[in-house]
Amino acid sequence: MKRNMFLKSSNWRNMLKTFKISLTTTMSNQNQSNLQMSSFSSTMQRSVTSIINTINLSTMFQQNLNTLYSTLE
Repeated sequence: MKRNMFLKSSNWRNMLKTFKISLTTTMSNQNQSNLQMSSFSSTMQRSVTSIINTINLSTMFQQNLNTLYSTLE
């Protein structure tokens, strides 16, 4: 009887260990996923900033050209 109880508790312990390992792996994967999203978001932000800077530079260049043309006229 005692041996049978021990086996059951041992199985229970193994199940808990397996659950803990599974949970830890899930949390690790979630953290990895969050890091990847953060990296992607950061890259997108840099890209958008770069595009906006390019537009601003081209606008400034266009304004300078307009000023130059009006001066030459």
